[in-house]
Amino acid sequence: MDRKSQFLTNLSSNLLQYALSLGTNFLLISFMVRRIGIEGHGLWVLLTTLAEYLSLLDIGLSNAFLKFISESRGRADEGETFSLYRFSLFYYRLASLLSLSLGLLLVWGLPSLFTIPQGSLYAARTTLSLLILEASLNLLLLPGRILLQSFHRFDLINLGLSLKWLIRFLLFLGILFLSPSLPALAAANLSINSVLWLVLAYQGSRLIRFKSHGVTTLLSAQRRRTLLRYTLWVLLSMVANRLFYYIDSLVIGIFRNSREISFYYSAWKIAEIVRGVGLALIPFFLPLASEMEAAKERKVPLLFFQGMRLITLFTFPMIAYFSVLGDRFLLLWVGPEFLSYYPLIPILLLPQAGILT
Repeated sequence: MDRKSQFLTNLSSNLLQYALSLGTNFLLISFMVRRIGIEGHGLWVLLTTLAEYLSLLDIGLSNAFLKFISESRGRADEGETFSLYRFSLFYYRLASLLSLSLGLLLVWGLPSLFTIPQGSLYAARTTLSLLILEASLNLLLLPGRILLQSFHRFDLINLGLSLKWLIRFLLFLGILFLSPSLPALAAANLSINSVLWLVLAYQGSRLIRFKSHGVTTLLSAQRRRTLLRYTLWVLLSMVANRLFYYIDSLVIGIFRNSREISFYYSAWKIAEIVRGVGLALIPFFLPLASEMEAAKERKVPLLFFQGMRLITLFTFPMIAYFSVLGDRFLLLWVGPEFLSYYPLIPILLLPQAGILT
């Protein structure tokens, strides 16, 4: 498949899986608010946000590995491609173990850090434990997905994610209507993601074995230093991103309660739609640009300019719509209790216009 066809395949599959993610998640939020209550939904948001912070143990290396593996492929250097992959396996095994250790501390300190609804501590700890196990497994199996991205096989990743969103939606729906509980939802989440991460890790490892058969070169000390220097800047961006986008629920959980997390999260979720659409358009620009740069092609600035045009075209109309008619959307989506929080929507949305541009 030529570069243009692969790019269009990646773009369309990424938008399809994001549409499935968006649609199923929005329906599930509506069902969760009605089946486990506003307070229960807020607690779920708090616990998933805590588990999400463990992804910072990636420290930006996934982007660094993606960049440098793509560059080595652009130079047809199979030895460096394989040595980078081996180094990624080593690091993410350590990160997975550290994630489990820190997660246990979070589970133990949960009632000291946050206001947990009365009678829900055992369920909250069980749920958080399962979510932490999922986050650790995600880190452990990340190298396979990095390889798929480096070989421009976003279509495989997006196919897996699309199936995941559909199966997850059906499982969650069954749990919510038969026996609604947060631990059951977390267990379903863990099961689905475990299967997906394992399949993608296997597909990625097949690519590297086929491309680098018999290559045993170790990663040079100079390349490790270059990798870690690049990682530092990505890590700073990741930390800033978490503080900017994912600290709100934690702050509300510490100083208020899980019920108010649910109210805030409904407005934030609308802003996240717009942000998510922008992010869905950009992940394959990095490996493509890295290959082009390594091959001394001169169209890299044009590539990013076209990316900015795409993001503007898709996101600006959404910002305008939700800023004006967000109250009607809230009413239909989660009910009249949330209407008084409509002013949060334009407040959270308008900065996205500048950030996405």
